[in-house]
Order: sequence, then C-alpha cells, then structure tokens
Amino acid sequence: MAENKPKVHQVHDQNQESTVKDASAGGNVDQIRDILFGSQMKDYERKFSRLEERILKEVSNLKEDSNKRLDSLQAFINGEIESLTNKVKSEKENRNDSIKELATDLSNTAKAIEKKLSVLEDGTEKDVRELRQSLLEQSKTLLNEIDNKHKEGMGIVDRSVTELRDDKIDRNTLSGLLTEVAIRLADSSHYQTDD
Repeated sequence: MAENKPKVHQVHDQNQESTVKDASAGGNVDQIRDILFGSQMKDYERKFSRLEERILKEVSNLKEDSNKRLDSLQAFINGEIESLTNKVKSEKENRNDSIKELATDLSNTAKAIEKKLSVLEDGTEKDVRELRQSLLEQSKTLLNEIDNKHKEGMGIVDRSVTELRDDKIDRNTLSGLLTEVAIRLADSSHYQTDD
C-alpha cells in the first residue's frame, strides 16, 4: 500500500526524512564542536589568566618602583631643606651673638657682619640654586624612567593583545574548517542513505 502512494507524497516523505537526518547531523556537529573547542577554551582561559597576572605584576612593580623613587626623592629634599634651615639658623644665632659681644665696637663689627652676611647669602643662594638644579635634573630623570616603564608596560600589553588576536584568528579558521567537514559528512551520509 505504501508503494501505491502518489509521487507527491513520496517526495514529501523523503524531504521529511532528509530534514530529520540534517537536524541529527547538526546536533552531531554541535557535539563535535564542543569536544574540539572545550579544551581550547580552557587553554584560552588559562592564557588570559596568566596574561592578567603578568600585567598586574608589571603594574604593581612599576607602582612600587615609582613609590620607592618618590620616597627617596622626598627624603632627599627634606634632608636638604632641613640642612639648609639648620645652617641658616646657626648662622643667624652666630650673628646675633657676635652683635651682642661686640656692641662696644659697633662700627667695625657692623662692617664685618655685613660682609659676612653678604658672603653667607651668596653661598646660601648658590646652594639653593644648585639644590634646585639637582632636584630638577633628578625629577626629569625620574619622569623619564617612569615614562620608559610605562611604555614597556604598554608594549607588553600590546604584544599580548596581538598574540591573543592571532590565536583568535586561528580558532575562527579551525571552526570554519570543522564546520565544512561536518557539512560534508552530513551530505555524504545523506547521499548514502538515499542510495
């Protein structure tokens, strides 16, 4: 009785069978894809995790290095300022003591004090100028080093992103290839079933 079906019904039944086979083949493709890419995805996750750890370590090292240098610079500045302050205080005290002790010979002492103060001010101004110049040079050096460290860190990040993009392109190519193989397998099994 099945042989007496009209041709239209026979073609319709064959199309339904083909659709069912294609759907089961599509399920197999999904399973194959999960099997093949499951380990790769774990590998990518490990790579991302290592990359993130490496970047965080580099950033932490840069921050720590910068903080150490800034602390060192701050300590140097504070020491120099304290030294100059003590020097000025000491000189001022010496000057006051000299004025009190030599009050009787005011005229000659006043000239000597003025001369001494002039030399002291010149020396202090010179020390301040030299200190400012030294601080400026150290600041420039520190800023250059920080900039270089920043560029190194960004270079690492850029290289890592490029590596990840290259890996992603390879994964897309493999996915396309596997999809094409699955389609061919589905087509060949479809032809074998039809025969």
